[in-house]
Amino acid sequence: MTALNWASDSTGVWIAVDSLMGDTEGVRAAFVTKAHVLPSLRTIVVGTGLVGLVAEWAVLASVAVVARDARQLGEIAPDLLREAWQKYVPFGITATIYHFAMIGDECEVYAFRSTGNFVCERLPHGIALKPAERDLVVDEIPGDLVRAVFEQQRRDRQLPGVEQLHIGGEVFLYRLDASGVQVIPVARFDDYEQCWAGMTPGVVTAVG
Repeated sequence: MTALNWASDSTGVWIAVDSLMGDTEGVRAAFVTKAHVLPSLRTIVVGTGLVGLVAEWAVLASVAVVARDARQLGEIAPDLLREAWQKYVPFGITATIYHFAMIGDECEVYAFRSTGNFVCERLPHGIALKPAERDLVVDEIPGDLVRAVFEQQRRDRQLPGVEQLHIGGEVFLYRLDASGVQVIPVARFDDYEQCWAGMTPGVVTAVG
């Protein structure tokens, strides 16, 4: 699973995301990239739930889809996502893919949810925290988005093992606006080395 926080307005978006992935057994299996930059489409693809589906879609959108911009990509995406989704159904995990995009000088945000048959949904601008933490106050952007990720991890670690989202690794901050994209590695979680020590180099099944 993923900690994904963002703040958007018409001029751009700030995104904070972690980098820890669990495997099919719920083990903290790998440090991965969860936000994928598509420069030709002025788009960042991020998701919650199945990391493998998000990565697969980002590659497909990068090299196998002809689209002028994120709006056109949003028209094409649903059928392709439904097809890609089929092999992930047995995992029993839902997924939501987000497109954060610049259309000219305007920022737009779209969501495609497995629970909604991947219909393209235009989202309003604002602040979002996932997992939702309604009591967290986000006033300072982007600092509070990053601080929220650390608090989300702290709360996640207090849950029973089977309920944990396995938030961790590092926090990465992304900025997308009319001038381009910035990717900023912010900080590692305190248990980064402990998680790494428990990982086995090689190939794992990408889940969440």
